[in-house]
Amino acid sequence: MNENQNRKRWIWFVGGVVTGIALSVFLPAAPTYAVATQGVDNFALATGPVDNNIEGIYFLDGLTGDLKGAVINLANGQFTTYYQTNVLKDLQVDGAKQPKFLMVTGLAAIRHGPSQAQPGLSVIYVMEVNSGVLAAYGVPWNGGRVNVTTAQYNPFILLNKTPMRNVAVRPQ
Repeated sequence: MNENQNRKRWIWFVGGVVTGIALSVFLPAAPTYAVATQGVDNFALATGPVDNNIEGIYFLDGLTGDLKGAVINLANGQFTTYYQTNVLKDLQVDGAKQPKFLMVTGLAAIRHGPSQAQPGLSVIYVMEVNSGVLAAYGVPWNGGRVNVTTAQYNPFILLNKTPMRNVAVRPQ
């Protein structure tokens, strides 16, 4: 290999490194969020972010209509922030009529108000399949909670509910 070819390879190598560094400095990094949702029988489990560096876990019991959530504390690795509401009450569903639910989480940067408890980044969507009514729940979040190790219990915030189907379906 002659000296001219060796010099060209080094120029290409250095040019590639400089270009890579320049791109990493000037192009903004886009955060990625991965959520998971799983359901079995009358239970649904989902995850979703509450802040940029932490997510919550959400559990829906289809028999009782209880929607519960928890956020793990970054300081001690324990669940210290808890949430709860009853979707049967919010969706005006009779629990004796065997309701069927779907639950997923979504990402929404809802505008902050003046209080310390701001909306978290997750929205929990719960749909009762027989009635076709969809509810969206917000997760109140105080960023200072990641440093507090005592337990705190909060209700989910019903953001909105709307019918997604015009005709109710009776369970078989």
